[in-house]
Amino acid sequence: MQTMRLVEGYNPPSRLRPGSLGLTLLTTGVFVSGLFFLNPKIVRMIDPVLHVKTIRLDPPPPPDKVVEQKQVPQKTSPYVPPTHPEVIIPKAPEIDFTKTPPLDTGLNDGLGTAGTVIPEPVKLAPVLIGANVDPRYASYLQPPYPAEESRAGKAGRVTLRVLVGVDGRVKDVEKVSAASEAFWDTTRRQALSKWRFKPATRDGVPYEAWKVMNVSFVLNQDE
Repeated sequence: MQTMRLVEGYNPPSRLRPGSLGLTLLTTGVFVSGLFFLNPKIVRMIDPVLHVKTIRLDPPPPPDKVVEQKQVPQKTSPYVPPTHPEVIIPKAPEIDFTKTPPLDTGLNDGLGTAGTVIPEPVKLAPVLIGANVDPRYASYLQPPYPAEESRAGKAGRVTLRVLVGVDGRVKDVEKVSAASEAFWDTTRRQALSKWRFKPATRDGVPYEAWKVMNVSFVLNQDE
């Protein structure tokens, strides 16, 4: 027969009994349920009460009764214009243009000398020569004497302007004065048909020009 020794500090394991465990749980549940029914307490959430106070605002004043605000004048310091130092501009020396030496361009004119500026030649006035009677037709200047003026024994004078063309012929006639219409008519016809001139020239070039002519009618004058 074996004997068991008890070792100090060692508890032998006990066997778990299902009946004891169920009884323990039942007892605990009954105890908790009794506590709940004996002193029930229901926790209820209470909303906080908000106290609202209405503040009455005064209406704004009408536009015509706006309270004017007094403007307080601000003190400003007097304006002092800035001062600038006086600037003295030196006077430029006067240049004498009366004696100007020729301008040397430094260009070679092909002769081994430096070229100079040649002044523009002065333009002269054109040479004008008025129209003159062609000597070859001088005998045709005197018009025929009007028969009616010759019978009446009248003498007279005609002054006229003739337009001489570049070919020397008379292109137009204007009366300046005449002793009678008979003297004017015969002079006009003679000038347009018989008179010849050397035309006026400008620098040797012919151009049309007017010329004043005088014709005299005298009785007993050899033609």
